[in-house]
Amino acid sequence: MITDTIELYLPLIQWPGPEVCGEIITDTIWMAAYNPYQLTCDVIVIPGVTLTVEAGVRVKFYHPEDDLIISGTLKAVGTQYAPIHFQPVSGTNLDSWGMVAFQTGSSGVLDHTIIEYGGLYQCIVYIASDAVQVLNSVVQYSGDAGIYIKDAPPFRGRGKGWG
Repeated sequence: MITDTIELYLPLIQWPGPEVCGEIITDTIWMAAYNPYQLTCDVIVIPGVTLTVEAGVRVKFYHPEDDLIISGTLKAVGTQYAPIHFQPVSGTNLDSWGMVAFQTGSSGVLDHTIIEYGGLYQCIVYIASDAVQVLNSVVQYSGDAGIYIKDAPPFRGRGKGWG
């Protein structure tokens, strides 16, 4: 019996990922299965709400003035092999997006994250809360400062000379 095999080539269509803009008003999880998350304007996590970003997620910012503003809680915990990326939609220009901003009263953790090519205003990561941890992360290629800490003693209780 002879069988013919027909090879079929389908075009690869890349999923652009969800577009996110405005306030996050309920606890939300961004999952790697839906990569990349594209921020098309400022995204604000309101007080009392938690945004959880899974390992391997890519967060892409469309415009230079777009920020991720945390007034509630951000849990961005990647792994060594699946870090979380915060970067522009395209290009490698400094100032390509704004910042991840932890407001007074917010909380969060950035662990195994790579945050790059932002810092349009004064930094890429802005922290005005002492309930924020930045661990095992890379902050690079900022148009200005990498991490700016305002009125938040991050080293409280760790000995002399730590604020």
